[in-house]
Parts: sequence; structure tokens; C-alpha cells
Amino acid sequence: MYPAKLINIPIEPINGYAILDRYGRVKNILTRNFARALYGILNDSKVTIYNIENSGHEIDFTAGLFAYPYVIGYYGAEYGLFFGAGNQNETITVYKLNTPKFHVLANYIDTIEDVSFTSILIGTRYVPPSTLTITELGLLLIAGYYSYNAYLMTYKALTEGLDRTYGEEYRDGYEIRFPAEYTKWFIRALAFSMFSYNRRYFYGWGVRDINGNWILLKTDKTFGKISKMVLGSGTKTPSPDDYYLESPIAEITDLSLQIIEDTQNNVCRLKINGTITPDTSIELSEIGITATVSAILPVSGSTNEILIIRKVLDSPMTLSPNITYTITIELLLG
Repeated sequence: MYPAKLINIPIEPINGYAILDRYGRVKNILTRNFARALYGILNDSKVTIYNIENSGHEIDFTAGLFAYPYVIGYYGAEYGLFFGAGNQNETITVYKLNTPKFHVLANYIDTIEDVSFTSILIGTRYVPPSTLTITELGLLLIAGYYSYNAYLMTYKALTEGLDRTYGEEYRDGYEIRFPAEYTKWFIRALAFSMFSYNRRYFYGWGVRDINGNWILLKTDKTFGKISKMVLGSGTKTPSPDDYYLESPIAEITDLSLQIIEDTQNNVCRLKINGTITPDTSIELSEIGITATVSAILPVSGSTNEILIIRKVLDSPMTLSPNITYTITIELLLG
């Protein structure tokens, strides 16, 4: 028996940005905590992430991204913008600010939906507790049961100080930007699950399933897990509006997901792997990944599928019959 032929298909990176009042927009490192959280939701599993004391905690992400059954105030995991006056290397393993000064809780979460990308936006308005110059910052997840822990999800060391004056109000936020290969239906579901116990989104967010039908997401368990890899022959440029492949041909339902924490290149990768031995020749030019979600409308408690990724290959390839192929879709976190 011949070994399976390997096909690796990279997706454009997910990037994180701080949007800072009177300063501008700066790119942040997405830490391994963020990558592990995304792994947990897509794999419908528990994962270990590290708090600001570098203590590993196993967190259950099966109820949604960053939202699990026992959380602050019962309504949802809280997010905070963390500000400090120190400096350190921007690495995926950073777990705290070098010299923390204060944090403020985020008071809104939303999406930015563009023709070429979709983003999750987390932000707040605040007055700093003192006048100081900020030289480092990050996005915090604050959650727990009985006792709360804070987890650093992004980090940025500023080359120029950010002045904050006591008594003045500022508006700062974080943007997690997904390129056009990620559908806006997936990003809406992610954003919704981040505050799935929050009263603001108690009645759910609307998304399109893989049949193009509108569904309303369920609040207590938005996501199931990745469900299938779909192969197709379409060539239309990927768009966040895509809800299925242009010309689907075959499906792979036995998938595995792995996380790579590449400290040498300072990036995290999620790899979705599937194996197929086609009976007939397949002209492959597009590929997608779907995930299951729970809906309250039109049928309460129903399980539906949404498209999370659609990638068009730079050059089509032929999968020959009776040959085994292992296909990997690689998600890069910038």
C-alpha cells in the first residue's frame, strides 16, 4: 500500500489589532490562549489556557467561544482591556503584561462586515484611574466559577507611548480580523457565542445555513464542532457572504483538528485534516469547512450546519481515482 498523498492548503491569517483613541490602529500578537480557545470551540472540547499568573486551567469551550456554563454574573464571560507601563517581547507564550497598571471591562461586542473581511470588535469607553503613559496593552478574558481568573488573549508593546490623562474619557477597542475566506456567518456565530449569556444578545443572531436558509442562533450552546470538509470545482472569488461551495463534488466527514504552537516563527496554526480515496477523478478548485450550530428558529433546538471557510485554490488540481489523499487546511493566527 502506498502512503497517502499530502495536500496542504493554507488560509490567509487571522489578525488582531488594537484601535486606540488619539493614537491609531496597531497590530497585536494573538497569544496561544486565543489559539487554544479557537481550537476548543471548533473541536467542541476542553483546553488548557494560562492565566496571568502562568497557571494552566482546563476550560470547557463546548458551550461556545469564551462562554461556558459558569461565568461572571451568569450572563457571560467578561472582557477587559489591559494597560501597562512596561515592555517585553511580543511572543505567543506571553501570559501577562510586564508592568500592569489598570484594566477596564469591555461594554460592547459587534461585527464589522466588509466585502473583503469580517471582524469581531470588542470595545469600551472609560476614564483612566490616573495620568500615565501606556507602553503595553492586551485583551483579557475574565472568567471563572466561585473565583475568577484573567487570561491574556492578545499582546502589544508600543514603540511610542500612549498618553492617558485622568479625568478625560477615551474610547479604545480590539479588532479580530478574519480574511474573506472566512464567512461572515461563522464570525457572527463566534461573536454571538462570546457573549452568549449576555442579555443584549439573548434572542440570538441571524445567520445563513449551508442551504441558504436564515436561522436564529441558540443562546446556551451555539456551536457543536467542525463537521465536514467539502471539495468542489467552483472558481468564484471567496466572499464573506458565501454560505456554501459554488460547485460541491464530495464530502469528508471524518476530520481531525490539531494545534501547532510555533515558537520559532512566533505563530499558532490550527490544522484541519481529512482523508479521501475517490472512486472517480475529482477536479479540485475550491474547498470548504462546515460546522454545526444550534438554532432557536425556525425550529427550536435544531442542529444546523454553517460554512465557516471557503478557499479557492490558486491552481486547480486533479485527485485521481483509487489513490488516498490527506488534505490539510491550515488556519494561521497572525
